[in-house]
Amino acid sequence: MLKGTRETPIEFTGKAGEYFGIWIVNLLLSIITLGIYSAWAKVRRKKYLYQHTLIDGVGFDYHASPVAILKGRVIAFVFFMAYIFSQNISPFLPMVFAFIILFLMPWMVIRTMAFNARNSSYRGLRFDFTGGMREAAFTFVGLPILFIVTLGLILPYMVMRQSRYLLENHKFGLTAFSMTAKAKDFYLIYGKVLLLVMGIGVAISALVTLSLDKDTLLNAVKDMQAGAAVANFGAIMASFILFYLLLILGSGAYVQSRVSNLIWNSTTLGNLSFRSNLRARDMLWLYLSNLLLIACSFGLLTPLAYIRMMRYRISHLNLTGETDFDRFVGDKKVDAKATGAEMAEMFDIDLSFG
Repeated sequence: MLKGTRETPIEFTGKAGEYFGIWIVNLLLSIITLGIYSAWAKVRRKKYLYQHTLIDGVGFDYHASPVAILKGRVIAFVFFMAYIFSQNISPFLPMVFAFIILFLMPWMVIRTMAFNARNSSYRGLRFDFTGGMREAAFTFVGLPILFIVTLGLILPYMVMRQSRYLLENHKFGLTAFSMTAKAKDFYLIYGKVLLLVMGIGVAISALVTLSLDKDTLLNAVKDMQAGAAVANFGAIMASFILFYLLLILGSGAYVQSRVSNLIWNSTTLGNLSFRSNLRARDMLWLYLSNLLLIACSFGLLTPLAYIRMMRYRISHLNLTGETDFDRFVGDKKVDAKATGAEMAEMFDIDLSFG
């Protein structure tokens, strides 16, 4: 950051107790109404999170109509149930539905982003999303197919293209976001993780190979005959599972923090830029502690885990530059339909970035 440049923190003031109250009421009413209230629950939850995310003491806002969301969910639910029951009619029908979903993927991506953007505002000015169908088809259909063909080697490039598409087609008023991160930057992050995992794998293989000499095998047979091998095997398996869990979560924390930092640190909005400084060890601690909280509470502390993660991520994201939002202008947007957004949610399509 240049000397003298103003840096404005983005704050999150949401509290776990308040969010838990919203979460539990939403859950109970959604169950009682057989899912009908879930549309109102979604708006209520998003409003709380948006309004407690502040820049210069002013929060964001969410304006979606619960009725529009409910209509979209009904259509998405009917389509989903048709897909489920099609398996009982013909073994080929699920494949037809899968191709339909693949064909609709670009449309669902665009509709999801447009619906969320046009129903989000800051200081009364709405966001927008203007992504094109052709680029969405290449980014969210073509690249995942190439991911399979290339045995995953294209993953960093795919993440870069998807992040750029989602970010650069967003606007605040009439001003578009811009991202300058290159594919090589993403390959560097994923390459470091791959080398680390491969190094650990080679070290473990060498250790196992060296330990499995003739005497060790004979002793193992004697222990098994004596019944002591059961306890030893259990301890070994438990240690292996714990190590594997730490390796997966650690790799995920590193990738998530580094990719998020890369995306936001290369993003600008007009005269504003962003600075993100997430740390892998902090993310790993949050992953582990949140997993423990959720498991020990049988899911009841899920809201606490969510608030902890959101507070950490937002508290490590700042704006750089003069936050004079009066210079941003906008026009009236055509309301986006909720159908595509709810279909994407129904089929668990993750469209987040950063």
